[in-house]
Amino acid sequence: METIKNNFQYLLIIFASILLSACTSLHWGNIKNDTHNAIKVKLTFSNEHGTRFLETSVKPNSSEIWEYDQSSLVSTKIDKNLVEFEATNSEGCIITFNREAIVEQAKNHKQQIIVKSQDFIDVCGATESINYK
Repeated sequence: METIKNNFQYLLIIFASILLSACTSLHWGNIKNDTHNAIKVKLTFSNEHGTRFLETSVKPNSSEIWEYDQSSLVSTKIDKNLVEFEATNSEGCIITFNREAIVEQAKNHKQQIIVKSQDFIDVCGATESINYK
């Protein structure tokens, strides 16, 4: 009887593991450049395996995406490993969003971080020059 009980517990653990792993799915994060100039973006991801960086450029009034795995139970949240977002405009002004600011942005925009001209004006104090290339 004890053997049956141990085997049942073992099978229950295996079943639960399979069920939980099946609940992960692919999600897409989106960076939207809502300015008139290209921006350089640096995303910092951190987890138990270390810290990674993703750097890219985003053209004016366009978007870039990245893919990540996350439990389907938290599909309304941005990538849990994304800890910092940094954007640099053509004048060298840098804006940085920490994890709390990223979550707030994504909450309002469905897994999307939107960079606006006003963000650079708020941080660097100068109006953004418009480059119509």
